[in-house]
Amino acid sequence: MDTEDLPPILKRIMQLHDDVVSRDKMIIGTLNIVSGLIGAASGTPDMPSGVYGLYDGRKVYAPLYNILFANAGSSKGDLNFCRQLAKPLKDEMRREYEGKKMEYERLMAAYEAKRNRKAAEQKRKAAEQRM
Repeated sequence: MDTEDLPPILKRIMQLHDDVVSRDKMIIGTLNIVSGLIGAASGTPDMPSGVYGLYDGRKVYAPLYNILFANAGSSKGDLNFCRQLAKPLKDEMRREYEGKKMEYERLMAAYEAKRNRKAAEQKRKAAEQRM
């Protein structure tokens, strides 16, 4: 097969795996990972993912799922390498999440402090009025 027009990741799979079954397994694993990245990148609160297809007249959303059945020793564990494709993006998304979480916690602490000061001021004024 001519790999000239393939994306780099598929070229690499073709180079590393010389048998059709192994190539198919790794390409399916790669598609699973990429579909999850597409879904994570384009989803909205109203729609689980911005990417969908039609199957039997219904919308089917990414990510794709597959189940691989094979005998022991058939290199199913190679699919773990497909997860490494998503690691840089997953790490970036984790850092972004942690940053936003810290900002939320900072703003919440400031809000709580302001609310507590206001409540204390109201108590002080109520106590002064009773006197």
